[in-house]
Amino acid sequence: MREVDFTNFNPDNKKKGNGITFLRFESGKTFKLRPFGSCVEFYKLFIAKGKPSIIVDPGDKDEAATLLSEATGKEIRPSYRNAMFVIDREDGKVKILEGGFQIFEAFGNWSTSSGIKPGAGQAGDWAITVTGEGVGGSNPRKYSPVYMGPVMFSNDEKKQISALKAADKLKLGNYLKETALSDVLTAAGFETQATTTQEAVPAAAGDAELDW
Repeated sequence: MREVDFTNFNPDNKKKGNGITFLRFESGKTFKLRPFGSCVEFYKLFIAKGKPSIIVDPGDKDEAATLLSEATGKEIRPSYRNAMFVIDREDGKVKILEGGFQIFEAFGNWSTSSGIKPGAGQAGDWAITVTGEGVGGSNPRKYSPVYMGPVMFSNDEKKQISALKAADKLKLGNYLKETALSDVLTAAGFETQATTTQEAVPAAAGDAELDW
């Protein structure tokens, strides 16, 4: 897992716990969010219903997909994902926004045109409208992000974020554990090994920057 450089963001070239939860989207609703801190990128491999999804470093995605494809007898493709911390305007809580191109490409395009990182103090709120159900089919899930304008962090929000950071709860690697390539099959439930290694992102990547 590595931090995204929004000054050179081009996804076309990319072929819970501790008191913080993942944001759960519902179709037919608009979610208002305030991103903050850094954004990370990683790859997730979805195997089958009842099997855990596997998170791997971008450098391991192809080999991991090959291992899982051979084990399952079907093609497993790595899915490019991003994640960052946000403040959910509905309840004021800090949550983790994880998603794919539809959301984060909009963040990247805005960042490129504005010269501001989406999680910076000079940035602001986003409204993400969710429609459709599931993947594929006649009515696939769609995310429509719209930048609402600059919004500075309030004093209460600064205190909340600072307290979480002091408690070491603002590292995305604590919530999105990468599986080492040697342990991919074990983590997916295909073979048994003595230990399974899950690596957190380095402290510098995904550690929320307190940029007011």
